[in-house]
Amino acid sequence: METSPDDLARAAIEQALAIKDPALRARTITRILKAVEDDPRLKQAREADVRELRQTRTGKEVSGLVELSVGRISHIVNGTVTGRRSKPNEKGSAEAAKPEAS
Repeated sequence: METSPDDLARAAIEQALAIKDPALRARTITRILKAVEDDPRLKQAREADVRELRQTRTGKEVSGLVELSVGRISHIVNGTVTGRRSKPNEKGSAEAAKPEAS
């Protein structure tokens, strides 16, 4: 029986949540979140898979298979995915959140 992506993620979450020491639990959760967010291998693998699927399927079909929007599929295939979205500051301006040049 094959393990699903949801099962793998759920197992990591459950193991982290089962840690009794709050400091160790918080560090572990932080590392899991950072590892997933920052691991370029995940992004590269997803992009390669989407491009492969798109060679024989429509954008809509790929969208349904991988649970991404048709627009995101298009961005991946066209190489226009830029990565993480910038996070706006309290005023909602992503431009204002950029550090000032010194």
